[in-house]
Parts: sequence; structure tokens; C-alpha cells
Amino acid sequence: MAMALLALAVALVVIVVLLVRRGGGSGGPAGDPRGRTAKAADAGAPAPVASVTTAGRPPATPTPAPWAPTEPRTLDLHADTPYQQVHKGPFQLDKRLKFGDMDVPRLREGKYLGQYWVIWVPPAESDYAAFAERSWAGLEHMLDTSGGALEVATTPEEIKKLAEADHLAIIPCMEGAHALGDDPANLKPWAARGLRYLGLTWNNSNPFADAALDPHPPNGGLSAKGQKLLRTAEELGVAVDVSHAAATTFWDVYVAGERPFIASHSDARSLNDHPRNLDDLQLWAIADAGGIVGVNYHAVFLTGGKKASLADVATHAEHLARVMGKAHVALGSDYDGLIFKPSGLKDVTQVPRLYEALAARGWTPAELSGLASGNALRVLGDIAARRKRPHPPTLAPVEVLDAGGDSASGHAALLAADRNVLTAWRPPPTAPQAALELRVAEIGQLGGLVVVSHDENIDGARARELEVELYDARGTALGSPRRLRLADDGRPQVVGWPRTPEQDAAHGGGSVRVTIVSMQPGARGAAGLAEVAPMRRAAD
Repeated sequence: MAMALLALAVALVVIVVLLVRRGGGSGGPAGDPRGRTAKAADAGAPAPVASVTTAGRPPATPTPAPWAPTEPRTLDLHADTPYQQVHKGPFQLDKRLKFGDMDVPRLREGKYLGQYWVIWVPPAESDYAAFAERSWAGLEHMLDTSGGALEVATTPEEIKKLAEADHLAIIPCMEGAHALGDDPANLKPWAARGLRYLGLTWNNSNPFADAALDPHPPNGGLSAKGQKLLRTAEELGVAVDVSHAAATTFWDVYVAGERPFIASHSDARSLNDHPRNLDDLQLWAIADAGGIVGVNYHAVFLTGGKKASLADVATHAEHLARVMGKAHVALGSDYDGLIFKPSGLKDVTQVPRLYEALAARGWTPAELSGLASGNALRVLGDIAARRKRPHPPTLAPVEVLDAGGDSASGHAALLAADRNVLTAWRPPPTAPQAALELRVAEIGQLGGLVVVSHDENIDGARARELEVELYDARGTALGSPRRLRLADDGRPQVVGWPRTPEQDAAHGGGSVRVTIVSMQPGARGAAGLAEVAPMRRAAD
């Protein structure tokens, strides 16, 4: 009897194994690991309208860094120490200083791998090129008097070798292309010296590009020489930095560039509406291109005032991570840049406190190591190797002229930045399906949207499905409504569609109307925060 039961048990095991291998049972069909229950749930859900061709693009998997430390070792994307050498020097960094934000002893105490040191020229200077040369001489003086502790590095492999020898890496960079005059070829000798990123502007525009704080920008974004400078930098393995750039400049870089680009020291405009900060659409674009953003410690960018805290820095880092993914967030302190420093981050020795604060918010050791240096090392390697972006840009923003609709009163707000307008929309809890209507200058250009639906500060509420309708200036519908289903992670999604004959025939202005069809309610039933940006095809 026992033998018979054993044989029966063996036979049942064999049958189960065969069913699993053939895709039977609760495992679902072969190639569908979700099983029948997930498939049935999908079948019962409302399907997007067929005219939508891209229901979002999954974030590209970043190329791993050739080398990255396993514990947080800081590689700061932006420090103005060369300017301090010109302004206060000569001084050397081998001993602890009574002024400034860093020296070799303090960098070691703060567990640094190294820093990107900036060549910057004040706008009041009459000879930009000569001042840049003085800054470079100051940089070399600090290297020469460091007792061998500081050395120039231009690749992750060189930084690793310096770390193994207990030395600190200095990566030269330039903030503002003013020192190049008006000739893109002038970047070549700087690249030969080791320059590894070029900030296109500072607060003042130049012959190449417009600045975010320039009240009268002369170029309309990148000039023809700026386009050539972009190509030259990419050919030389020099990253393009869009911190300080006008939104017009930013979007020209996104559309025309072929390599990852960076914002070395910028914060989140959604948290503090300062023109030097980046809105969520710009953050999405940098991540989409494979780049990174360095969180800036300047209180004016963090809070809008002269006071901020370490917690404010952590909050901006978390917002960037929520929009971009943690693999695209780095640190760009702006130390030695005459900033209003946050309490708890008075100098480089206190940066490990930031990692402790983020660990308390749930960041893993691997994520903290990426923030500290791993993400910066990866992009440094990508730029040095002339790697292309994960994919070419497909959409770019169109100008939004006005916002209205059912939720406009007290619930719709426009954040205008040159020709890019990102609409932040929080419909009222009593009317979660209220519509938002965005009026655009050229409805015929519209080829898609970038949509964000996240739960920041609203108890977990999130929009799940949207309906989009297009109208010409007379209010005539252009084709059928489009149904868009949003992902669960709250990350920005790019959604494109083929234009209809009616839309192609439309000339001049029009509007796009967006309605929340369904949503995931929050803890108190509040409506989800939706951010919607109309987009045109990048090739148009």
C-alpha cells in the first residue's frame, strides 16, 4: 500500500512539472508570467484608444559605471574653489583653512573622492579669456601645493587609481562659455587640459546661448554658434551643462544633442519656483537623455530665502529622484560659490549627514552610493566614451498660452519659463473628473503629451487614466478623444500619437482638453496632482 501511494505521488509530481513546463495551470500561457488572473484583469480594463501609439516609454537602464565605490564617497559636481584662489589667494589646501568650505583635511574627513572645480568669470570682467587663465593658474597652484593629495582626473578609471593611492580627484570644468569668445573651436585647448563639462551660460547670456536670468536674451536659445559649440563639445567628450541656461537653451540642447547632458547644480522648481531651478518636464528630459542633475545647496534655490536646512536638501533630492529615478541624481553643492549654506551642511565635512538623513527616509546603501558618486562616475564615463543617448528625442514642448477649464479657479497654475510651460493641475476633491484646457499657439504641431501623476503631499492620490481631446480655434473637435492609461510609479510618461487629417488641416491656435477619467484615491480621498505638458514632434 505504501509503495502504491509513493508511486501515485511521484506520478502527480511529474504531471505538475509537465504542466508548468508547457505553461499550463495557474502559471498562465508560456511567456506570460503574470498568469490567468492578471490577463483576465487586463481584459476587463478599459483599453486606450487605438490612435495612441506610445503609452509611455520605460526609462532606459543606465550604463553601469566602470567603477563606483560601494559606500558613499562624494564626487561633487560643482565647486567654485578656483575663483576663491583668484579672489583671496594665493593659498594652499594641504592644511585646514579658517575660511572657505574645503581643504584637503576637510575633504578627507568628509569622505570625498573628489570634486569638479569650476572655471568661472564674473560678468564685470573686461577680458573673460584672461580671467579664465588666471583661474586656471589658481587651480594649478592648489594642485602643486597640495603635497600630491590633489590630482586632475578625467575618467572613472583615473579616479579609481587616485582613490586606491589615497589621493583626491579634481575634474576641471567651466561655468559659462564666455571665456571662449565667439568661436566654438576655442573649446579644444581647454578640453586638452582636462575640461570635462562646459556650462553654456552663467546668469548672463553670451554669443552661444541665453541665460535663465537674462531679462533680454539675445539668441532665442542656442545661436547658430551655440549649435556648433554643442556639436564640438560632444565630439571632444565634454559634457554640456544646462544649469543657468534659459529654457529655450535647454530645449535646444535636448532636441539637438546626441549625448547625455547634465545640470551640475540645480534644484526642483516644483518645490521652489525660482528661474534657476528645473521644472519636472526638464528633469524628465535630462533623465530621458541619460544625464544627471546635481542637487544645489544654495538656500535661495532650496527655499527662496537665505535660510535652509539639510532636510531641505534631502527633500529636493527626493523630488528629483521621484521624477527622474535615483540613478539620475547627484550632488552639485556650489561650495565656495558665496552661497547661503543650509544648516547642517556648513562645509564638506558635514556631507555624510545628508546620507544619514536620506537613509532614514528609506534610501538603500546602493542608492546612496549612486547619489554620492556612482551616478556622476557613470555619466563621466559615458561622455568620455562618446556614448550616444539611450534614444533620440521624439517630442519637445510647445508654447501654452493660457489654462482654463472646470478646475481653473484656484486649482490650475501655470509655471512659465520662456517657451516651456509646464501646467501643474490639482483638481478639487469634490470634482476629481474636472477637466483642464490648455490653449496652444499652433494646434497642428501637437504630437503628444508628457504627463506626471504622483502622490506628493496628497496622501497617495494619483490619477490613473486620462482622456485627451483636441479642438481648433473655433472649438471644432479634431478627431476622436484619446484615452491614456498612466503607470503606477508616478514617473513622467511621454505619450505620442499620429496626427489626424483634421489636425493636419488646422492652422493657428487651438486647445487640448484633459480630463481625469479614473484615479486611485488617497487616504482622505483627495484628487491626484496631474502635470500635463503638450509636446510637438522634435523633428518638426
